[in-house]
Amino acid sequence: MTKKLKKVCALLSILCLSVGVLPTSFADSTVYAETQPQRMKDKYSVTTKNISKPLGETVTKGEILAAVTTTATGQTPVTKTLVNTYEKLLPMKVEKEGYYSFPVQVIYKDKSIAQVTVQVVTVNYATTEKRKLKTALDELLALYRENPNLYGYTKDTQEAYRKAQTEAREPYYTAKNAYDTPDTTLATIQQQTKTINERAQKIKAAKEALQDRITTSEEAEQYKLAVKQLMDAIQSEVNTKSKTPESIAKYETVKQQAQELLNASLGKENGIFNEVLNDFKKLVAMKSTLITAQKELDASVSQAQQYNPKGKEIIASIGDTIAPIDGIENFEASLLPEGTAFDWSYGAPSTEQEINKAQISIKVTYPDGSTDNVASALTVLPIPAEVKPVEDKTVSTTKTTKTFKTPKATQPSHALPKTGDSTVQSLWVSLLVLSFAAMGFACLKKGNNSVAAEK
Repeated sequence: MTKKLKKVCALLSILCLSVGVLPTSFADSTVYAETQPQRMKDKYSVTTKNISKPLGETVTKGEILAAVTTTATGQTPVTKTLVNTYEKLLPMKVEKEGYYSFPVQVIYKDKSIAQVTVQVVTVNYATTEKRKLKTALDELLALYRENPNLYGYTKDTQEAYRKAQTEAREPYYTAKNAYDTPDTTLATIQQQTKTINERAQKIKAAKEALQDRITTSEEAEQYKLAVKQLMDAIQSEVNTKSKTPESIAKYETVKQQAQELLNASLGKENGIFNEVLNDFKKLVAMKSTLITAQKELDASVSQAQQYNPKGKEIIASIGDTIAPIDGIENFEASLLPEGTAFDWSYGAPSTEQEINKAQISIKVTYPDGSTDNVASALTVLPIPAEVKPVEDKTVSTTKTTKTFKTPKATQPSHALPKTGDSTVQSLWVSLLVLSFAAMGFACLKKGNNSVAAEK
């Protein structure tokens, strides 16, 4: 090729490049990106939702495709289809728990394709729903067997309640049969559960709708009879003497309660039956309780009745301290129960002065709380005075001398003097001496008077 031809070819190449007739790889990519339109699969979005199926039920192609949605719906035609391999599996009966995946293709008008996956989730819903049905059946059976006292309600409300119970019988056995059948469908179990719950609710509503009635004249008379019987039991005489304090206290408490109930029950015989019936039951029960307390009281014997403490005389000196137990002869634990206490019935007697067999009383309290008052006596002896030295007087004509002699021995304060004691003898001698001296003095005076007269 000549140089001139080469130059022409070069110019042509440059010219072609400028107009894009012979694009390079770079030029090709640039031009394609600028001119290629956006594909629909990228323009619109696709979403899916899982399908829940219980064991034993069937999943279909329509359910799978319906689980796929795209934002292109209503704007441009789309086609949804299953991958051929999976389409052949449908319809499919679910026999095992787990997850089943089904690929779905969404084909747009421009032939672009978006592929997603639909999950079929399988759990044993039949078992769960059967548990719900069993719970509903148990509740309905309890309501059906319930037998409340309808005597206190109006006739219409009684009949409505019994009707609700009767109408639940057949649905119960139908649902029970569905529960016991192994191949019962989930839909059937759910429907039976709903039916049973509805029947249970009707019975509850009918029970709540029961209306009270007014007490009849015969029922009012029975109520008044119960009131009178309790009144008679309260007013009956009961012997509390020689009974245990515990039994007495129990009886008095029950009696007080009975009186309060009686006061609250008077004149209520013509009210609503159920209220009257409730009060009637209380009256009957209280009468029984009161009679039982009376019998227990009659059967009891206090320790004061069982034991017989005896009193004895207390002998003390002036100023001595004495105790109540000193006046009880048989205070030993072997003769009286352990825990017996002793006290003065009317305060502690005084020992500040001489007393001879004064009557006193001692209170004996037994462990059961019963008491005895035991009669006793108190003697208080005086304290003997000390024996003082005896003054020995000698009488003479010239002067009187006084001498004191100390006694040989002082006897105990409580002992009386004996006739042979030396002190007594001295006293007698002194008295004789004084007597003779007086007589001598009288004679001497008389003689002097005679002499004077003679003169």
